[in-house]
Amino acid sequence: IRPDLVAPGYTRSANSDGQIDGVRDSCATANMEGTSMATPVVAGAAALARQYFMEGFYPSGERTEGAGFEPSASLLRAALVAGAAAMRGYSHTNGQPLQPPPSQFQGWGRLDLSRSLPLKGDKLGWRLQVVDRAVFQDQLTTHTYQVQAVGDGPLIITLAYMDWPNAPGRVPGCINNLDLKVTGPEGPAGIEPGTSYGNNKPEGDDRNTLERVYISTPEAGTYTITVTPTYLFLEARPQSYALTVLGGVQGTIKSPYNPAYTAPPPDPSTPETPTAPPPSLPLPPPSLPPPPSPEVPQQPDPPQPLPPPPPPPPAGGSRWRGHAARCLARTAAAASAQQQGTRNRQCAAVPPGAPTAQ
Repeated sequence: IRPDLVAPGYTRSANSDGQIDGVRDSCATANMEGTSMATPVVAGAAALARQYFMEGFYPSGERTEGAGFEPSASLLRAALVAGAAAMRGYSHTNGQPLQPPPSQFQGWGRLDLSRSLPLKGDKLGWRLQVVDRAVFQDQLTTHTYQVQAVGDGPLIITLAYMDWPNAPGRVPGCINNLDLKVTGPEGPAGIEPGTSYGNNKPEGDDRNTLERVYISTPEAGTYTITVTPTYLFLEARPQSYALTVLGGVQGTIKSPYNPAYTAPPPDPSTPETPTAPPPSLPLPPPSLPPPPSPEVPQQPDPPQPLPPPPPPPPAGGSRWRGHAARCLARTAAAASAQQQGTRNRQCAAVPPGAPTAQ
């Protein structure tokens, strides 16, 4: 559905005639019309809506210190569309009465900030509740919210999200499809009896990234709002969205995606039950020392063999060299035969230079 909104497209504005001589040929005004004038009107309204949230006018309707937050583009879109008013009259193209919104002639209606952004003490007495930057990671879950209608004033629920661009000419045009459903105290609720989905559809709308349920005379009670990720393209996840609830409502939407909601602290009168630690496994028995091995009688070390005698001296040499060789041989033999001590002493007693027996 296009357009989303309509706005005044005829403007009389102060304007120069484009000459630099300082002389103005007219009353310094210019008349302009068309979408070139309607577009800046809506852009200025979106800037005011952003300031409304940034300066903490939500949810009380008056500037509140510390209540401000930065709204998403989807929230600004949902807020402006939520308060859009249906236009009456006839189409200038075919002379037929205007179809009720949403339609190709007026979208979801004419821009009206006095409805979209409630202020404290205004004559409408409407209130606003929002959900912003809620996220779907997959198609396995749905998001459900509850709101209290007071039965005085309409109940307007609007869903908005930003979709990925699709191939030209593809039908339906949405890559990701989120659907809005509202259930009243006695069952489904909508503009027409039995209709519970956005944009007056008997089932989900797979062509638009804006969906609105408008209940002009709601019954007082609890209304359940369900947002369903009917289809999420695998490469186009996650998908975020914004939701607004406008009109005769009270209370606060209990959701972490609502900047006005604060989760209550735990009740101090209900002490927390301590969690018992899991039973510990029995410890294994202490290990015993290994039994002593039987004693083995020690065997005496076997006698070490005597070192081999030194090699004989080279042939030739003096008599002294032959005498020394014979003394060494006798000394080695004496180590294995204790009875030859006398001969050893006789050998050791030979004075140097004495002649040896042949």
